[in-house]
Amino acid sequence: GAALLEDARELLRQCERLDGRALALMRGQEALLRVAQDEAMPYQPVIDSLDELASRYPSLEVQLASGAQGDVARKLAERRADLGLFFHHERMPAALERRALGSVEMVTVCAVDHPLAGERRVTRQQLARHRQLLITPQQSGYPGGEAISPQVWRADSFYAMAELLMRGLGWAWLPRHVVQYPTYQAHMVELDSEWRPPALVVELAWRRDEPLGPAAQWLAERFAVHLRAIG
Repeated sequence: GAALLEDARELLRQCERLDGRALALMRGQEALLRVAQDEAMPYQPVIDSLDELASRYPSLEVQLASGAQGDVARKLAERRADLGLFFHHERMPAALERRALGSVEMVTVCAVDHPLAGERRVTRQQLARHRQLLITPQQSGYPGGEAISPQVWRADSFYAMAELLMRGLGWAWLPRHVVQYPTYQAHMVELDSEWRPPALVVELAWRRDEPLGPAAQWLAERFAVHLRAIG
């Protein structure tokens, strides 16, 4: 029984995919597309993709929601969203299908007037001497959740972390697109450090029993293109 369990689960997943594909073929093009995205998702690729979607499918109604990584997955699982964009996390609802679209680089940064800003290269020991800004434990599925410093402050948003960092309250690992945001760019210094987290993998997700319609599939492809462009 134990040996056959995973085979049985995969058969059930295939049945769900088949039912969903049949439903999608019967429905045709969507009238409404509900997109949920991680609030830390790169802004420009999302907006550029939606701009193109409006031209390609002018009669399509779009609802865009932003939230934490867990919120996006929850909306999909509860059928309150059709398409989700978030960063890879191992603990996702079993009902979701996922596809990797690209990645976002993580960088080590501090404020321009922070004591570390004048260092040519920082070691792990140097980082440990200063307060570290981290994402909250609820979002610890992001790469870079490791506390190096004994003194840690946490926030539930990369943008909130950036605001704290600009005021010299600590150093942090942040996605490169957040560091390059015009409001922050002149106030941060990228540090050459001996270690930094792996890139954030951007994933597209949807319910297995409700596969993407033509507009959602087209939007996903455009987003992947724009994501690669900023990389």
